Amino acid sequence: MKPKLKKIILISGAVVSLFFCVLIALPFVFKAKIKLKAKSELNKMLNAKADFEDVNMSFIRSFPYVSVKLENFYI
Repeated sequence: MKPKLKKIILISGAVVSLFFCVLIALPFVFKAKIKLKAKSELNKMLNAKADFEDVNMSFIRSFPYVSVKLENFYI
């Protein structure tokens, strides 16, 4: 294989793997902010007091869409 082509494949592989690492890490890094924002937006949209214990978010499960799961949701 030519050295230039090998370098291009290596760099593009690194970029793709970095992209997926960021997609996996984002829900863990911003979990508290996501939970607060989800509660405030949910209560703004409903005419009732809604709450939940935990929120699970995934970018990988239903790529390219975001998957959000609310645990122990109650109104």
